[in-house]
Amino acid sequence: HFTFLRTREVLETNGLDIPSFEYYLDNFTYPVEDFLVLLGIDKVSMSVDTLVEEFVGLYNEGFRVNCTLHPGVEIILSKIKEEGTRQHILSAREQELLLEDLHHYGIRKYFDNILGSESTSRYGKMTQGRKLIASLAAEPSEIVLIGDTVHDFMVSRELGIRCILIATGNNSRKRLFETGADIIIQKHEELPSYLYSSPRMTPATKEIINL
Repeated sequence: HFTFLRTREVLETNGLDIPSFEYYLDNFTYPVEDFLVLLGIDKVSMSVDTLVEEFVGLYNEGFRVNCTLHPGVEIILSKIKEEGTRQHILSAREQELLLEDLHHYGIRKYFDNILGSESTSRYGKMTQGRKLIASLAAEPSEIVLIGDTVHDFMVSRELGIRCILIATGNNSRKRLFETGADIIIQKHEELPSYLYSSPRMTPATKEIINL
């Protein structure tokens, strides 16, 4: 997992460590400061902001070189578009880099709104999310957020919309189940059937927000 490896690399060069990948999946959280405190940030001289800056530099340096789309993702995005469901992205990644990423992977055409980070505030994503929902011609009950962390679930609750979590990201399936999210799936390939066949997705989904 690219994010885990880059996080571990930064921590190790500053006298900290993550016990294992499983530990990371079970404990990683936002704000990142809470995770760093758990690992013993008070034992090193560097500040959280400095560690985060170092991580972002390493992450950006290797992201498009080392990361590929999950298998079948473009087929899924195409199916959702064919269903008439609009798709949007809400991300903490810098706006310009986010747009470059989407063009690099050839999937820009599937998304109507792309909202990257405009603020270093931990509340930036929430503010952007509220603006996005207010601009959509759909009721909150017709909007579904798709994410892969406990934080994503919390964002969905703050925004008052439904949530599907995928256990392929920064938190383990066990940790995701603890949230009580509407639906938790193991693979991206399961997404279309849950979106359009599950009784828990009533009323029908008109808008999807991807985190």
